Amino acid sequence: MAILAAVFLGAGVLRHYWDIYTHRTVRGISFIFVGIDAAGDLFSLISVFFQAELNVLGMAIYGTELALWTGVFVCGGFFNLAPWVKARVSSRRQQRIESGRHAQAQRDEPNSVALHDMPSSTSVFRTPSSALVERSSVATR
Repeated sequence: MAILAAVFLGAGVLRHYWDIYTHRTVRGISFIFVGIDAAGDLFSLISVFFQAELNVLGMAIYGTELALWTGVFVCGGFFNLAPWVKARVSSRRQQRIESGRHAQAQRDEPNSVALHDMPSSTSVFRTPSSALVERSSVATR
């Protein structure tokens, strides 16, 4: 009877492996549950080792369950966590590049506040420093 229970337990977990294989993602599985169940298998396996008589069938059942749940956890890290981390890192890198470009563009702009290089009526407002820039640009032409 214990062997039949172990087979059904293994079949229940293997069903998740089929889903992971077909969809290439771990979906619909609570990793909290997986962690708790794997921890339960681990502690049960440890308790079998400390019994007066070593129970090989218990070791096989708990060891199999622990290996299967650990595999689901690893697949979750590979299919779900790794792409999320890569996307997050690349988006942060892209934000840094764009903020660097924005800062560089602000440094490259002249200090006068004008819509065009030439003095015209389209200037937002004029300051004494912008008049100096206008004079120097007219003198160099």
